Amino acid sequence: MQQNYDELVAKVLESGKINQKELDQKVKEKIEKLSGLISKEGAVHIVANELGIRLAPAALASTQLKIANIQQGLRNVETAGRVTRVFEKREFSREGRSGKLASFVIADESGSIRVVMWGDLAETIANIKEGDIVKVSGAYTKTNNLGAKELHCNERSKIDINPEGIDIAVTGPQRKWVADLAEGDQVELVGSIVQAFDPRFFEICPQCNRRARPGTEGFACDTHGVVSPAYGCVLNAMFDDGTGSIRLVLFRQQAAQLLKKDDAGLEAFREAPEDFIPLKQELIGSIIKARGRVNRNKLYDRLEVITDFVDPTPNPEEELKIIAELEAQLKERHGTS
Repeated sequence: MQQNYDELVAKVLESGKINQKELDQKVKEKIEKLSGLISKEGAVHIVANELGIRLAPAALASTQLKIANIQQGLRNVETAGRVTRVFEKREFSREGRSGKLASFVIADESGSIRVVMWGDLAETIANIKEGDIVKVSGAYTKTNNLGAKELHCNERSKIDINPEGIDIAVTGPQRKWVADLAEGDQVELVGSIVQAFDPRFFEICPQCNRRARPGTEGFACDTHGVVSPAYGCVLNAMFDDGTGSIRLVLFRQQAAQLLKKDDAGLEAFREAPEDFIPLKQELIGSIIKARGRVNRNKLYDRLEVITDFVDPTPNPEEELKIIAELEAQLKERHGTS
């Protein structure tokens, strides 16, 4: 049953973590931040989530949101985007029961987000391909291990592929200089690797790729329980384009792209980390192209780029043209000739 605004407010105030005036102000700020695309009830749920207050799920009014306006704590989310990436369906078993999930990434002119489908809905992935427009209804938000928002869909959610009357204009990542980067940017960079760090491997759930952590019965996933872990990989590198330097974060697929290795070749460094030393020396000074999202590392309070694509051998002629255009823009901005 849908809870009204007064009922939700009363539950938040009962916690003693916030007073009426502060709550009213925060609700107003959330609605303004989302350009009025969320109800007052939805705003209260977001505030409650930020305060660590658990409210009973409510059937919030569904309004189609731009991807950039999707916030943590929302339920009954409706959005639409063009598919930019599709992942394979995965099947798993837990406590004698089997399950399945599949995911894909959609984007609109405001941003991108991963959509995760659970149960029978995961079979829909067979009908989804890159370039399709997908409308998602009845989804809820979760945060992944990197702190990025995801949309999760269950048996009450709906996936519409190429619905009539919806067209999505997607802008690609913007080519920028490091000096001009800001948190949240989707960017493309070209420059040199000036330092590379050894790859780190960590245990993950083989079904959903989330972290598997040690427990009394072995490694366990929050979703799938005790598992025989697979291994994730992350490689960090310092990148410089002449205007500044920034850390690139490359997970398994992007690390494999940079190192020109397949999964087996990457996995070999876990068994023999010393074999990475000569390759690390080869990386230093190499010119690459990288795309990804600019993220703020809260622990060190610095900007990083979480990569989603790396080209270790960009076309020099094409890149020189783009660099010349960027340099002209930079000179114009600073009034130099």
